[in-house]
Amino acid sequence: MNQRILIVDCFDSFTFNLVHLIEKVFDEMPRVVRVDECTIADIDSSKAIVFSPGPGLPQETYHLLELVKHACAFKPVLGVCLGHQAIAQSFGAELIQLPKVYHGIARKANATEHYPMYEGFDESFDAASYHSWTVAPESLPSEMILTAIDDFGEILSYRHKSMPIWAVQFHPESVLCPKGIDLIVNWKNMLVVNSIKFT
Repeated sequence: MNQRILIVDCFDSFTFNLVHLIEKVFDEMPRVVRVDECTIADIDSSKAIVFSPGPGLPQETYHLLELVKHACAFKPVLGVCLGHQAIAQSFGAELIQLPKVYHGIARKANATEHYPMYEGFDESFDAASYHSWTVAPESLPSEMILTAIDDFGEILSYRHKSMPIWAVQFHPESVLCPKGIDLIVNWKNMLVVNSIKFT
């Protein structure tokens, strides 16, 4: 099978939940490569890239930032949790440590834009949080559109204004995020709009 989606695994226990969610929506198994083994050639040979959650910070995760910068320049990209942070950093954003650690907590995400990321979503929805760092709101690059925040103004997702780049701080693959599958469906629809066809 021609595996068009590459998931860069940043050593997270949730990675294969994400794999199975994407397999369900796309009806094909994505290719999974660990971040320490992933190469630019792996990026170039794939149609779309997912950067998974993972422990630590992007700059501590092998050559994650290099891979993200290359992927974002040439491919549709979805970043989840650590991937979300890595994309933001690759565009010049800063990360800040939260006073509270979120680990397995379902909290409300408030959509600030419904199309295309949250098409079909309610104004507020449950988002599964597993993180202690976040993108500093004031540092979000001007080319990014904020798409969801929590009740305290923390960034929970954004997308690029003109490029097929999406990022979510929460975990759509978690049971604590019941609308996660709808997010992946919307991502698939975005890929189709960008002429990446899946049958």
